[in-house]
Amino acid sequence: MKNRSLWLGLIGNVLEHYDAALFGLLAPFLAPLFFPTDSPVVSLALTYALLPMGFLSKPLGAFLFGWFGDRFGRRRALSISLFGMAISTGMIGFLPTYDQAGVWAPILLAVTRGCQSLFAVGETTGGALFVLEKVSEGRRTIASSLFDASGILGILLGSYLVSHWNIDWRLLFWVGASAGLVGAVLRLDKDSEPEIKSLELPFKILWKQWKPILGIAFVSGFSYFNYYLITTFMNGFLPLISSITREEALELNTGLLCFDLAALPFFGWLARKIPKERLMGGAIMAILVLSVPLFGLLEGASYWTAAGVRLTFTLFGVALAAPFYAWAFEKAPENHRFLICAVGSAIGSRMLGSPAPVIGLSLYEWTGWVPASILPLWILGIGSLCFLTLFSWKKLERIMRKSV
Repeated sequence: MKNRSLWLGLIGNVLEHYDAALFGLLAPFLAPLFFPTDSPVVSLALTYALLPMGFLSKPLGAFLFGWFGDRFGRRRALSISLFGMAISTGMIGFLPTYDQAGVWAPILLAVTRGCQSLFAVGETTGGALFVLEKVSEGRRTIASSLFDASGILGILLGSYLVSHWNIDWRLLFWVGASAGLVGAVLRLDKDSEPEIKSLELPFKILWKQWKPILGIAFVSGFSYFNYYLITTFMNGFLPLISSITREEALELNTGLLCFDLAALPFFGWLARKIPKERLMGGAIMAILVLSVPLFGLLEGASYWTAAGVRLTFTLFGVALAAPFYAWAFEKAPENHRFLICAVGSAIGSRMLGSPAPVIGLSLYEWTGWVPASILPLWILGIGSLCFLTLFSWKKLERIMRKSV
């Protein structure tokens, strides 16, 4: 593929993931500023509750950008998405705290988070398709893993700045906004001609293509569920149940992201040797089997015990995520690929994945049992649906029709 197209796709994904990750990384610091309560667990849970704000905005953004990208071309959709993401990220840096504006502070924070989610989905899914559509079939798993690695690089950048630089939280959001605007401008060049493809009504497409949308949603949801547990959730949860400080939890998070970044290309290469479905299914099974016993080790855990638990989840999460975009790419018809992949990923990440931190903290506050925070029944249910999706599309279709 052309080097310029490759770099535009990867750089945009780096910037988008930096902007999107900042809120989760800064949640333990933002909690007392926007949700001051007598209980630090409640304050943190209320802050994490804003992560699923994309319940409506992200599927809406997926619908709009998916249709726009299929109708008018990927590059134009990506430029608009990155520009909107940059503006909404910058706005968070200007928000007043609870002491300054009272109840309006968390309301405004929720609104800006919703705007972030709406624009982010266009970049995440559209950027992956922008890259995958320009490589040969045999190289798609490698391209998928590299695109995912570029997202991890953006998260790693945010994690490093939060944990190692004593920078005001507002400045971190402004830096992300400025970089995002530069990236959006780079996308606006003479090659950004519209490519008119799909003329069919988007609602009709969603109705006809419900099976691949649901399949992508289940696998995406499980992957995001695991991601939110080992990153966003544990950054705030470990200091509450062990002697690990917030700063140490973030430093550990940075190290895990470095491992994630290095491992993604390897698993992308491995997916060329092993069928994608087998690699992804094995990773899901390992997470299901190990989740409860590993979380049981976290209460009062030392730094290195927590590191071992998080590293294990990260390893299997990478094995699941590396070939995901290449797998989803093959499940959607070409003319509607952006819309189907974007809507499926948005439903999975928002409705199945992002509620993990807030529900996990709520269950822990209610039960006092650390393994309850991983939502055993929730993760088992999603995992089972993922297996049906990966290994038996016809069986999944029969189950969904019976439920209807």
